[in-house]
Amino acid sequence: MDPTPDRIIRDTFSDREEAIPFFRSTLPSGLLAALDLDTLEVEQGTFIDESMKEYRTDVLFRIQTASGSPAEIYLLFEHKSQRDPRIFTQLLSYLARIYERQDKPVPVIPFVFYHGKKAWDLGTDFTAHFKLTDRERQIFAPYLPDFRFELFDLGDQDVETLTITLYVKMLLQIIRSIDTDRLDDNLRDIFELSEIFFSEQKKA
Repeated sequence: MDPTPDRIIRDTFSDREEAIPFFRSTLPSGLLAALDLDTLEVEQGTFIDESMKEYRTDVLFRIQTASGSPAEIYLLFEHKSQRDPRIFTQLLSYLARIYERQDKPVPVIPFVFYHGKKAWDLGTDFTAHFKLTDRERQIFAPYLPDFRFELFDLGDQDVETLTITLYVKMLLQIIRSIDTDRLDDNLRDIFELSEIFFSEQKKA
């Protein structure tokens, strides 16, 4: 079993009971209104072929829309624990492979879960990845792929205000405490959450 944070986060959000409250608390309101999050399911490999596995995409979700048009979309969940400028081309590669496998194109929303010692300052738009003057951007923009991703930066979040499961809240507190070298300082809060979590588990 791989005990790394990447594996723990991937396994946690592969559980729809953990993922649905998290996305309900973190996705933009306009996007939430367009989705029926209760239909969220982990995509079991229709678009994740052998060539894609080497890129270690984290989780691909299928979600039905509230209006029924399109019938469903996909949410691509990617985890980063360091500022990585390659995220743009990495996501572009994932998106190309997913769209390539679709019989009828439907939207794929990239979502990046980030935590690290440094703030995320790379932006979220693919075109912003290019260092161009305003004039150059005007000329070349029609020829550039254009997408953005939703960013969850744990360092900017007040975890206590998120309507998420106790397990995810505890996990986020632990991860942030490790990232900020404050695990010892926050042990009391973590233990209190753990006590509540295990008490509820016994009652279930």
